[in-house]
Amino acid sequence: MVKPVLLTAFLFPFLLSAQTEDVRRITLTYQTGANPDHFDRLAIYELGVGLKFKNFWGESFIASLGGNFDAVASNADSLASPSSEGYFRRTGETSFKSLQMGMGLGMESAWVNETLETTSFYERAKTFLTYMSVKDSFRPRERYSGVGFRADYGIHYRYSSFYHLGFGFSYRFSPVRRSPKFAGENSSERSLLFASFSAGVDFSLFF
Repeated sequence: MVKPVLLTAFLFPFLLSAQTEDVRRITLTYQTGANPDHFDRLAIYELGVGLKFKNFWGESFIASLGGNFDAVASNADSLASPSSEGYFRRTGETSFKSLQMGMGLGMESAWVNETLETTSFYERAKTFLTYMSVKDSFRPRERYSGVGFRADYGIHYRYSSFYHLGFGFSYRFSPVRRSPKFAGENSSERSLLFASFSAGVDFSLFF
């Protein structure tokens, strides 16, 4: 059931309209931790698609995240039961792998062009509703998942009508939780909070 929903989310821009002449875009992105302490402790690889309308972009993406736990999350404090996440103390060396998908909207601005007196640069701001699935090396048999959000800001250089190069920042916020260990186990006792600030480069093709 989950896979068709995720596929629909990824193809969201192309499903919005099949009769538009606006520009379609495919984007490849690589990011690391924006915090200097997390620069080599987080790696994000992403494929995104977009469909341009008059005043906004319809956006969707699928991303693979990996690295060290302390670059994206902190240990829980809940101690209500023996299975509570607060009893499982992950260290900075605990590794994690995550799949994240989302869909949202983006807006462009020509403020950079006006400031630099050029026509090749532009800004883009995006927001997404996301779904995240996580596994870590500390509790490898557990899978954590949940819905969150993401916000992006980037500056891009349009080399031609076919492609651009850009640099941008992303903030991700995703409460995730595992399956309950017993009937009635409180959601807060099985939850972790993933939040990260990353920066990197992207390459887009337009068609």
